[in-house]
Amino acid sequence: VSSTRSALVPPNTAAPEYQAPGRACNGVKGLCEVPVRYALFGGTHNSNSIRAVPAVFENQKLGFLAQLQQGVRVFDLDYSGQSNGRFAHCANCFCGYAPAAADALASSVFKTMGDFLTANPTEVLVLGMSNVNCGSANGGVAGARAELLTALAQSSLNQYLPSSAVGPDTTLGQLVDSGQRALLVFYDQWGNTAG
Repeated sequence: VSSTRSALVPPNTAAPEYQAPGRACNGVKGLCEVPVRYALFGGTHNSNSIRAVPAVFENQKLGFLAQLQQGVRVFDLDYSGQSNGRFAHCANCFCGYAPAAADALASSVFKTMGDFLTANPTEVLVLGMSNVNCGSANGGVAGARAELLTALAQSSLNQYLPSSAVGPDTTLGQLVDSGQRALLVFYDQWGNTAG
């Protein structure tokens, strides 16, 4: 190996550092050219279960701002309209929530994420809204979704949502260039089509 290296790199010279082609998205040079469906993002499951009450539901030690600062770009969020506008980690509609308003109230969480995108113009976030099926006291599942979308529409994060579905070949760079850098996905991880 040393004889091969010496033939390729003169002695006392560092090997050249690899430079990926293209510009950086989400802090990775060359990622802007990758379609979103092929990009790998760091994420947290039950992202909002932060120092949760009751503590049996705690999954994360860091609040949303700290998760963003640590490189988390995919957030799995549970929302129950039965928890007064808070994100709540729910199991069979028994919900635990973060005690700090900044990590529990949908309006505060969306503001944190919107502020982050404003300060970081080449970052893309994915918000997975799961387990909305616990519904709300005033309208069931449809009511809970409406509450969530109202909080989102009133937040600084709203300006970063795409106005239509993102195509299968849409790249991170195209999202960055369009300013539509927050992707919202509703799903139910338990297969309940009502959620």
